[in-house]
Amino acid sequence: MCSSAPCSASTGCSKKRWRPLTAEVAARVQDHPIVQCLLTIPGVSLITAATIDAYLGDPRRFRGPKQVKRDAGLDPSVYQSGQRNRRGRTSKHGCTALRAALIEAAQTTVRWGDGPLGSLPTAPEEEGSLRERGGGGGAAVGHRLANDAYGRALSR
Repeated sequence: MCSSAPCSASTGCSKKRWRPLTAEVAARVQDHPIVQCLLTIPGVSLITAATIDAYLGDPRRFRGPKQVKRDAGLDPSVYQSGQRNRRGRTSKHGCTALRAALIEAAQTTVRWGDGPLGSLPTAPEEEGSLRERGGGGGAAVGHRLANDAYGRALSR
């Protein structure tokens, strides 16, 4: 049985602790139109949709999906010196929870999804989908997912 001490995942203790919380979140967001709309995106679960909605807030406060990606820290870092401009890795400046929710949904989509997000190649010159090549590219799919989430949330 579960006690106040941490237990291993093999005992099923974590599922017993998370089920009531998931049920409470489901009850609170069941009539929320943006969460219901986000649930139609492949790879987005109830908790992920509620997290995206909570951190995204009113989607009209953003001018476009580029600002959503910037708010989540999914925009590329830019290195400039004189005439040189170089884009680097993801900046990771912004809301960590929103970025984590988008990346988690993106990784789920890449791993299990058969939709348009799961078949997104990481670069135009590469052949095959991310799923066929064994995953990866969570940030690339996260960009597409942020665009999709913004568009769906704005349409509600």
